[in-house]
Amino acid sequence: MRSIASALLLLILPSVVSAQQDSEHPIDLRLDECIEEDPSTHGTVACMRTAYDEWDAELNRVYQQLLTELSHDDDATASLRGAQRAWIGFRDAELAFSAHLYGTRDGTMWQVVAAGARVDIVRQRALDLSDYLWALAPD
Repeated sequence: MRSIASALLLLILPSVVSAQQDSEHPIDLRLDECIEEDPSTHGTVACMRTAYDEWDAELNRVYQQLLTELSHDDDATASLRGAQRAWIGFRDAELAFSAHLYGTRDGTMWQVVAAGARVDIVRQRALDLSDYLWALAPD
């Protein structure tokens, strides 16, 4: 019974860590503040463009840090690089699809939805990579 509980804990722990990062990350806090300053469609989309750029920079920073941490393990480094290349392909295809889907809808709210989808995909990858980096931290 104890091994089942341990296995379940290992399965949900990354989600708990991510959830904690989600609500407290400075980029998200800046995005919220920015939108509060100008909640118009134009202002919100501009804030989300900035957040996308910040999450993309965070993703790249964490990715480079993760590569450094794994530099002693050629297989892990190659695996991470392969996963990142595959994710980039996924990201590009997903962003193209969501831009097409939301771009064909009437109403300015879809501009906000499209911008949010762009932020979410890069944000999630940055948080996923951060979780991997956390897992490598010494006990």
